[in-house]
Amino acid sequence: MKLEICNKSACLLKSVNSIFPKESVFGIGLEGKFYIGVGSSSELALPRSIGSAAWCGVEDFVRKNEDRWIAGYIGYDIVFDGTKKPSNNTIPMVHLVSPDSIYEISESGSSCLLSGCLPLVSLSSFKSEHLEPKPLVSLADYDAELDNEYLTCVSLAYDWVSQGKENTRRMTVSRRVVFNASFDMTQSIIPLDNEPESSTPCYWRSERIEFSGLSPEQTFFKTQNSNVYHCQKLSGTYARSHIPSDDNLLFQYLLQDLKINTEHDISAADLIHNVEKIGIVTNVDKSILNMPKLRHLLTSFDLSIYENINLISLCKAIYPKGVQPTEGGLEKVFQFESMSRGPYYGIFFIKTPSGAVLGLHIIRMLFRDISLNLTYSNCGACITRGSSIMDEYEETRLKLASIVARI
Repeated sequence: MKLEICNKSACLLKSVNSIFPKESVFGIGLEGKFYIGVGSSSELALPRSIGSAAWCGVEDFVRKNEDRWIAGYIGYDIVFDGTKKPSNNTIPMVHLVSPDSIYEISESGSSCLLSGCLPLVSLSSFKSEHLEPKPLVSLADYDAELDNEYLTCVSLAYDWVSQGKENTRRMTVSRRVVFNASFDMTQSIIPLDNEPESSTPCYWRSERIEFSGLSPEQTFFKTQNSNVYHCQKLSGTYARSHIPSDDNLLFQYLLQDLKINTEHDISAADLIHNVEKIGIVTNVDKSILNMPKLRHLLTSFDLSIYENINLISLCKAIYPKGVQPTEGGLEKVFQFESMSRGPYYGIFFIKTPSGAVLGLHIIRMLFRDISLNLTYSNCGACITRGSSIMDEYEETRLKLASIVARI
């Protein structure tokens, strides 16, 4: 998405937040435009896992608002209790919004597509000098010294993975970085130079959680009047260099890296296996996604859903479990990780009245726990038998650098 649109969108988001501090607000880039929604969210009270009753609640909400804009966030909250011990309290988070007002920002300007009881906010009061992002956080402040607690966690996870009989055993270990600075999160939707078109700016604020950033992974997308979703699975991270010859060498190394490719292939196969229950998978393609600071392996495919399948069936099929492995699940997180994750991860989706649908994987994001006024990010690494502890640590540094570069 073009820089000018993202700049204007960040400014409008900031204004909307100040005018409607108690309403839920979301923003998302869709087909070259940015949309901002304002309204009251419905938060579903859920048990420890999202079971059939909870999914029925989500489906009922979507059905009742079928002809309206709908946005939703489905994720996890591993409760942060203020200590370095994980609190054994894992809560699925489901927030749903059918907004009262929708603003569209495009190259031609801004307009209000839907106006309920909320007043119209205009971009006319903003001047160009207010649109430039200012660096508020230095990477050196958060990554100057080794994170020994995280290294210990990776080591424990690696020992557990190595003891498994199956070669596919793996575990995603999160490195949580808490930011001491107070800053406006909306500016993290502004792209860096050479940002790929698939990076999608998104923003969410509701009663408990705020997150913002550019998601590199469009989990699913379809245009109006279509039953074919284009899906993506991103997994596997490699460094880049500002020196072209070195960058080309790193590109070749990624193609030949057995550990990274095996990790990615297992993850992509898992996703395809899940969605084959609800549709037909075609046009599977594995490629490399070049980001400004790093690159990823990316598998994309088309999914033609069966006639009786709807948006929520798709969300249910691909809903991220929050961690790997499925064996032991979150109990392994409590056993190994030295700090609670808090609200993190998940799917952010939007459905328009015309039938266009976009779902994003919420990674590489800034998060704020509103009740604690705590701003942080989680940078994970997938531990497999082929892992090197320091290489996995370096992967989290690459991801952290890509987040900090935007703030």
